[in-house]
Amino acid sequence: MSDIEQIELREGDEFIELYKVLKIQGMISAGAEAKQVIAEGLVTVNGEVETRKRKKLVSGDLVTFNCESAVVVGHGEELMSLPDDDNGKMLLAMAESGMDLSQPMDVDFFLVFDEQRDAETALEDLVNSDSAGEVELMFNEETTKHEIIVTLNMVPEYETIVAQEAELNSFAEDYDGITDGWGVMQNQEGDDDFADDHECGEGCSH
Repeated sequence: MSDIEQIELREGDEFIELYKVLKIQGMISAGAEAKQVIAEGLVTVNGEVETRKRKKLVSGDLVTFNCESAVVVGHGEELMSLPDDDNGKMLLAMAESGMDLSQPMDVDFFLVFDEQRDAETALEDLVNSDSAGEVELMFNEETTKHEIIVTLNMVPEYETIVAQEAELNSFAEDYDGITDGWGVMQNQEGDDDFADDHECGEGCSH
């Protein structure tokens, strides 16, 4: 997945038309071609297909075409920047799918243990802690590992995700376990139609 580019609105402008974003960002070589790919339904805005070439885009709107993305930012606004690592790429993928990363959502962190006894002891201590959120223990038949899923409702900011992973990994190590990535469900209302955006660690089979 490519990094998301930023396009800054000119001073005094409140929006920019969709076809102009494609041209300015070099996604398309000519305005006529930009209008054509938009009409053909090949461009998405905030994860949804957009066929209006003059669709007015405002700060925060995300445009994607041919695996390239650009986010619109207001003049003088701080540009979105995320490190080029697994966590950064995961958050960018979530933004590309249309998820609002400024809002709290349920984030699942995965802890993996070889021994059932270690997993059960870790689970008991998590349940008795005040900051564990929701926890669930399951057995992964494919990896033959015992997994604890820790679900926290949080704003998915990069620094917060990294800090939470580090804290949980330190906890898991006390029980001979490790953390194995994190994920979210795109639908946060409990609907069956969701996408698991789990960011896997090495050897993960989720």
